[in-house]
Amino acid sequence: MFFVLQKLSHNLDGDKLEERLEGILCCAVCLDLPKTTIYQCGNGHLMCAPCFTHLLADSRLKDETSTCPNCRCVINRDNCCRNLAVEKAVQELPGDCRYCGKLFARVKIDAHEKSLCEERLITCGYQKIGCPWRGPFHEKGSSLILKSLKNFLIIIKFFN
Repeated sequence: MFFVLQKLSHNLDGDKLEERLEGILCCAVCLDLPKTTIYQCGNGHLMCAPCFTHLLADSRLKDETSTCPNCRCVINRDNCCRNLAVEKAVQELPGDCRYCGKLFARVKIDAHEKSLCEERLITCGYQKIGCPWRGPFHEKGSSLILKSLKNFLIIIKFFN
């Protein structure tokens, strides 16, 4: 079964299924894989919410009719709809953590980057009193103020 799935995930050129899907599911305006709501025109061309909103606002400012950048059909809030199937498919595609580079389903990347990744950047807990340290989570004890406080506490314990 694994061999069959592995074979299905590659085409004749060796491209992975995920790479081909990213090309198909990308926004027709910015050409990025959408991270938010995905709209489609009457002919099924996809646009991320920021681009869709920008197209509508831009045409309103120019007093023109908004059109799909691919097929030039008229687009507006009434004749375009969300494509929930594409939104869910995009969330299941793999994406890289921007800190450690590990692959995760896109739906799980934010949680990983915010609280689980050992390479995520943090600031010192004593930043408010002037510690300039900023570095990866796994080095959080490297702060000069934090080290000084630990040494100070050791000295106090020694003399007590």
